[in-house]
Amino acid sequence: MKRRVPTKLNGRSGDHADDVDEHFGDDSNPEPFWRQVKPKDGLPLWEAMLFYGNQFDAEMAWSRRLDGFDGPPFYPFDEMSREEQREYNAGSMQFERARRQLESEIHGKLLRGELVATGYAADTPLDSPPTKILPDRWRLLEPDYRESTAKGGRLEISGILVFSGDRDIPKTLGAKRHSLAELRRWYSSWISSNRESGNAPSRDDDLEAARERFGEGVSRSTLRSLRKELAPDEWKLHGRRRER
Repeated sequence: MKRRVPTKLNGRSGDHADDVDEHFGDDSNPEPFWRQVKPKDGLPLWEAMLFYGNQFDAEMAWSRRLDGFDGPPFYPFDEMSREEQREYNAGSMQFERARRQLESEIHGKLLRGELVATGYAADTPLDSPPTKILPDRWRLLEPDYRESTAKGGRLEISGILVFSGDRDIPKTLGAKRHSLAELRRWYSSWISSNRESGNAPSRDDDLEAARERFGEGVSRSTLRSLRKELAPDEWKLHGRRRER
């Protein structure tokens, strides 16, 4: 009798006594279980990592996690037999290698814009829609793939979903309400995070980032006024562009 397979990619079914079919959610679907998802709806980071990553590593990470090699052993290591210790060490190393490879791969795709992610910034109102995360932001963000969150550059983002491209992102993303005070606070944070990373964005960069955050309703003249008032002098030098 096969073990009951979990409905989500949570790694364990909770029953380690039965045999496991680690590849399939049901016998009628030939796809591996981690590919039986709907990518157009957006995938949390862990699911996206398995779906869009190298499938050899995805199979290894999925199966070793399902077998319990993604954390401490189920009982004390020194109480295991030599054979059990060897099995645990081998399984843990296989899981860690596959996980690191997959995480590096998806991070690179997000940074290059080959995949697109949305999420909720910690300082946004509860009724705000998700925000598209600019590819360049992934240089500063440290993702938590299990929780589908990320932190870095004074940002905290939760509820991250990954899409294969802009065309799959929900249309509601552009309908963001904001006040001048909110825009001002955001621009101050934008200045701080860019100075920390050594960037000097242009006026066009300011406008692009603001519209990604608040929608197309942000005017060029408003951003120019904020830049004139708040931006450091080195940003205002003619021709100065963001460092790469």
